[in-house]
Amino acid sequence: MENQPNIKGLNLEEVKVKLTSQKIKVNQKLQITNTKLYTCGSTLGGYKTSNIAKYKASIAMENLLFFPCFKINYSHFSCVTFTKLTLSTVGLTETEVRLQNTTNIIVIEEYLKISYKA
Repeated sequence: MENQPNIKGLNLEEVKVKLTSQKIKVNQKLQITNTKLYTCGSTLGGYKTSNIAKYKASIAMENLLFFPCFKINYSHFSCVTFTKLTLSTVGLTETEVRLQNTTNIIVIEEYLKISYKA
């Protein structure tokens, strides 16, 4: 079950904030539909790791304090899931790249092999 942000009682409609499935709609600069306001954290949905949360907070603060020109870019983040079988990714998935309408795509697939840790 996914955590839902606690946005009740914030009077978001009064400041013209749009919601999409209980998440606040933002642009790549983390500005909400009222461009004088920014948000980050669980109100956005998406990735829920501490390093990405810190990254989103720094983008929101830089845009709030300085000229709003900094944009979210997830392509340089790595993600690892530690289980009995360790899974990891670096950069965007093939689906995420295709959604960006990129024309030159190179897909490299590495099939799972048994890997013993020392």
